[in-house]
Amino acid sequence: MLSNAALFAVLVLSAAGVAAAGAATGGDAFPESRLITPAQGALLNSWANSSNTWKLCYTTFTMDKTSPAVYHKNCDKYKPTVTVVHNTGGRPGRCKGVWNYQDQLDFPSPCSPIGSNCSDPVGGPGQTGDCPSGGHGYGQCAGQCSFDDSACPVAGPPCGPTNPGNFTFGGYADATWSGDRVSKGTPACFIFGLGPDEPVHYGQSSQWASTSDWPAWDQLWIGGTSQFNPTGAGGPPGTYGSCSGPHPLQCGGDGNWGETELEVWRPVCAADAHCGAHETCDAKDGSCVCAVGWSGPGCGTCDKSRFCSGRGSCVLPSPSNTPACHCDAGYSGADCSTFAGSPLFPETRIVSPEWGTALDGWMPAGIPAGQVWKLCYSSDTMDKTTAEFHKRCDQYNKTVSVAKNTLGFDTSGTEGRPDNMKGATFGGFADESWSASGCGPGSWGGGCYKGTSANFIFGLGIPGGKPDGSDGTFRYPAKRGATNHFQLAGNDYWPVWGTVSVPDLFMGYKGAPGGETAGCWANARGGRTYEPVSEKGEYPVPPPLCGSLSMGVWGETELEVWRMATAEELRAASGP
Repeated sequence: MLSNAALFAVLVLSAAGVAAAGAATGGDAFPESRLITPAQGALLNSWANSSNTWKLCYTTFTMDKTSPAVYHKNCDKYKPTVTVVHNTGGRPGRCKGVWNYQDQLDFPSPCSPIGSNCSDPVGGPGQTGDCPSGGHGYGQCAGQCSFDDSACPVAGPPCGPTNPGNFTFGGYADATWSGDRVSKGTPACFIFGLGPDEPVHYGQSSQWASTSDWPAWDQLWIGGTSQFNPTGAGGPPGTYGSCSGPHPLQCGGDGNWGETELEVWRPVCAADAHCGAHETCDAKDGSCVCAVGWSGPGCGTCDKSRFCSGRGSCVLPSPSNTPACHCDAGYSGADCSTFAGSPLFPETRIVSPEWGTALDGWMPAGIPAGQVWKLCYSSDTMDKTTAEFHKRCDQYNKTVSVAKNTLGFDTSGTEGRPDNMKGATFGGFADESWSASGCGPGSWGGGCYKGTSANFIFGLGIPGGKPDGSDGTFRYPAKRGATNHFQLAGNDYWPVWGTVSVPDLFMGYKGAPGGETAGCWANARGGRTYEPVSEKGEYPVPPPLCGSLSMGVWGETELEVWRMATAEELRAASGP
């Protein structure tokens, strides 16, 4: 790489040369630039540690420059960007006449001509004079510069410190320009000067994005209407520019830069090197977009249905666009597509062998150990309606319902979010049918309470249910002394355990399972019928068995309802 001095030797950046602008063609890195010479383009790429070819997203030479609106419209989605500015110089203020009064009260009303006087004798109400309202005593029209309130002799001409102009400078930003009044970027951002003196890399400078501003860094502000502008004026770039920090020679100083030209450059897709993790370069316009299967802020959310078959969560952060998976219970394989279900629940997509064994051990008297169950309803293969569920299951007296929710998230595995948002697996055992036949009309959708104290509800995969943070497995039997509200049967209800007003487990009303009314309030969280007991009895108050105390946050919910397989069905399944 050439040294700055060697590159400067071939820049030939004279005041006339840059002001003419037509001679600066940008070379291979910044083709057709009117501000950057080929040697400067190579230098900028070396400073940015880049081999990019760049393309204009904004230029004052051919686009509207009355405000930053067009610049933001054209450039906000790109990263990184290189901004190059050239000013012609000027003075930042205008001289104006302002009344000053004998009693030193400040009434800055305008006056003309500078040097003229007025009088307003001090006295009571009704006394008149030729000073403007609010003046007292003797007044004089004094010249004051609008930029810094310094004295000036004649109204109208420019005033304030002189910016000699002919400075070429700018900055590199590695984040987009979208956002309003927010500091962005990484320590790779920097500002620079290209002329008229030797080119200088001024070092790291944080990027500042605001919808009302032109490109800005914490030590370089090209213009706009944000709090950095003491005059409050907007307008074209350079109307009020600032680089007064440690590098005033970069732009010539604060104030009016005079006629200012601006070019903002974005990368052309040659590779994805300028894009972030899980991003790819869009060949249509060079912007960075999320790679397939990734979304959200910083493309940090992966689609578990794509990478983990919807049966696991992505392990993040991931160095690859194909992340590893943490599979749900019972699932295995690189993409969690292999499921070894419990032999007691054939064809299940939810119940693992471990969970099947737990359920078998919880069954009440009258159900033999090792009982095999048969699906009467599955939301995976049947209509997700209460009518379909009741049509297929109402004739059976003993059923096991198992649900798996997503806690409202269609994806799982977001950087910065713990993996306890993957949803929960839970359900209940009912020893009477779900039929509402004979219930008669009532205030609960034609439903009624049924069942006995042999009913129970359970959590098979309660996120963070154990003290070590692992998933918990709990049984919630009926409370001692409970005599009613063991299950609620109604044509418009999915399976419900407990009272309808404060249910221990409520799988939904109308709609799909897990809809807006779904929730769980077992034990101290409000439920009145069931209390938790873990498989070993050591965790008396586990987390909510459905994963959340809030109603209507289950998200996509799978439901399987099982009834006892008959002896004939078991013989047929075992073959001759």
